[in-house]
Amino acid sequence: MEVKAEDGSFFDYRTRARMPLFLGFLRLTSLLTLVFAGWDYLIDPGHWFYNLPLRVGGALAIAGMAQMVPPTLRPRQFDRLALGFSVFYALFLTLVLSRLNQGLTLGMPCLSVFLTLSCFLLAESRRLPWLLTVLLAVGLVSWAVGLDPLVLGSHLIVLTMNLASGGLLASLLEATALREFKLEQALARDASTDSLTSLFNRRAMEALLESESARSLRYQRPLSFMLVDIDHFKHVNDTWGHQVGDEVLRHVGLTCLRALRISDSLGRWGGEEFLALLPETSLEEATLLAERLRLIIEQTPCYQAGQSIWVTISIGLTTFAPGQRWQETYAQADMALYQAKDQGRNRCVARKPQLTS
Repeated sequence: MEVKAEDGSFFDYRTRARMPLFLGFLRLTSLLTLVFAGWDYLIDPGHWFYNLPLRVGGALAIAGMAQMVPPTLRPRQFDRLALGFSVFYALFLTLVLSRLNQGLTLGMPCLSVFLTLSCFLLAESRRLPWLLTVLLAVGLVSWAVGLDPLVLGSHLIVLTMNLASGGLLASLLEATALREFKLEQALARDASTDSLTSLFNRRAMEALLESESARSLRYQRPLSFMLVDIDHFKHVNDTWGHQVGDEVLRHVGLTCLRALRISDSLGRWGGEEFLALLPETSLEEATLLAERLRLIIEQTPCYQAGQSIWVTISIGLTTFAPGQRWQETYAQADMALYQAKDQGRNRCVARKPQLTS
């Protein structure tokens, strides 16, 4: 499972998980921006009022941002938004604090807390170096407004330590999230995968039948079904044993999967029977594909224990009829499969859909 890709599935998963946290963080920050006007009054009663319009404007801007953020973002978009907000709010706090007597000196703990929260709430560990931009911006602005270089240096050291601790927390949380993600994917895979052949299981195929038949009906696009049955499979089990029979099942399933197109779906329907779902495929096209598949299986032996085990398949197929439930169309494919068996096996039989009254 690839989890290191720039916009890979794990980072999509993480972005979806962190969106509520990010929006909550924005709303909390907006509220605290106003609440800390009281802190301005405590440290500088003579100038706190001049900061009030700035705080109100900042709080409204952050609240507006929380409302305007799209509900879904790609990982890169989320990271850029989080970094942009971190830089904006760090500079905003620096500006507000610089307007108060000893504000920057006394208010640096606020910046430290904000930077730490930014690390493990907003940024992936792979993006943490970006937060050095915040340190650089705070340092430049603090130097420009005349903060004592010694005080500025000590504060930047503290902020860097907070960045490092926040980065460690971010890495730990990310590692936990990665384990949970892998577990969820494994459970989902087990719930939809046949344990013997690693193809879709019947439950997964039924879900695909529901969705694909609905899509076919909505957009008036062809959809064909193909039922594949291994001929005389009981003889394989009786002659070579069930372990070899399992290998034959895997062989047929994998060979069929390789022969189908990337848009098709294949699952083990039950026993020695497989079901192929062929979107955007007419009955004529499905018949050609089925015949090619039959020939491939007939000409490709299963090698097991130094022996070549030759098997053949029978295929029944039909196409989805608008106005029918997929179960009714599937029944037509099932009838075609039985017809193929009655005619001597190792053959394909296509059956046109029969509309029921």
